[in-house]
Amino acid sequence: VSALIIMSPAEDQDSTSQDHHRWRAAVTRAAEVMEVPTFSLLRHPPEQRAPAFAAAPANSLRHRFVFEEHRCPWSEIAFVDALRKEDRSILLVAGSWFEHQVLGTALHGLAEGYDVCVMIDATPSRSPHAAKPAQERLSQAGGTPVVTSQVIHEWMVETADPSKRLQLQLLLEAMM
Repeated sequence: VSALIIMSPAEDQDSTSQDHHRWRAAVTRAAEVMEVPTFSLLRHPPEQRAPAFAAAPANSLRHRFVFEEHRCPWSEIAFVDALRKEDRSILLVAGSWFEHQVLGTALHGLAEGYDVCVMIDATPSRSPHAAKPAQERLSQAGGTPVVTSQVIHEWMVETADPSKRLQLQLLLEAMM
C-alpha cells in the first residue's frame, strides 16, 4: 500500500551526513525487496537549465524525476500521474531538506489524500533549529514522523514470504 519518495538536492549541494545516506540506502534496498515503488526526485540548481522531467520505464520499481530547485514535485504532471498509477495510499518520504522540499512534498501529499510518513533519521534539516518546528508542522497537518528501522521492521512483520523477511532482517541487523 506504500510508495517511497527519496528527495535529493543537486549533487554539489548534498552535504548530508553519512548516517542519512546510510538510512536512505537501507530503505531503498528494503523497498526493492518488498517491491514498493520508489520515486527518486533530484533537484537541479537554479542556474542550470532544467533537464526534461521524465520517468523511468513503466516496469521499473524506481521512477526518476528531475525538477527545478524551488518547484514542488506536485506541480509536475508526470510525477503526479506516475504516483497515481501505482495506486498507493501511503507515502514514505525521505531526503533533503526536511524543512523545505520534504515538508512541502509531505504537506501536498496529505492535501491529496495520502497518508504521509517522513523518515526523520533519513531526512536532515538544513538548519538545526528547523528540525523541531518542521516535525511539529508535519504532525499538525496529520503526517507521521517515523524512523527507517521502524518502516523496515513493519515490512518484515507484514510479509508472508520467508525469503523477503530474512532479507529485511539481515538489512536491519547490518544497519544497527
